[in-house]
Amino acid sequence: MSRTVTVTGTGTAEAVPDQLTISVGVECRRENAGEAFTAAGAASAAVATALRGHGVDHRDISTSGLNVRADVIWQEGQGQKVTGYVASSVLSVRLRNVAAAAESIAAAVEAGGNDVRLDGLQLGFTDAAAVTASAREAACLLYTSPRPRLRSSPHWPMRSWATS
Repeated sequence: MSRTVTVTGTGTAEAVPDQLTISVGVECRRENAGEAFTAAGAASAAVATALRGHGVDHRDISTSGLNVRADVIWQEGQGQKVTGYVASSVLSVRLRNVAAAAESIAAAVEAGGNDVRLDGLQLGFTDAAAVTASAREAACLLYTSPRPRLRSSPHWPMRSWATS
């Protein structure tokens, strides 16, 4: 019979984020689908060029969405009417220089003009494994410390039981 001990713990670690990932949307309305698609491509290229001009590596810029659809309205007695076409794309951009992120984002918005939408941002870590390892170490220290840190917990002091 194998004997197993399972331990569950919680640990936290704090670190300063060293990268920012943003989603930059481009949306263009034109009279026909081809024009909308072409305009969205040009705006996306302008945004990417502006970002590269601010030190963002081409590997840190990727297209994460592309859509072309009819733009329709409802008219009483006539039903749906196509008024044009909308092409949109989303660029996912990793900014590794967090201190210069505002300047890079401003350049991207300016390059894309009124067709640009900022869809979100997320702070993160280049090496999340190091932060996770620190949190794991904190959890282990909490449970192996000779003096329990959670004295008000009903589970402290911990007792061990032996089975045969």
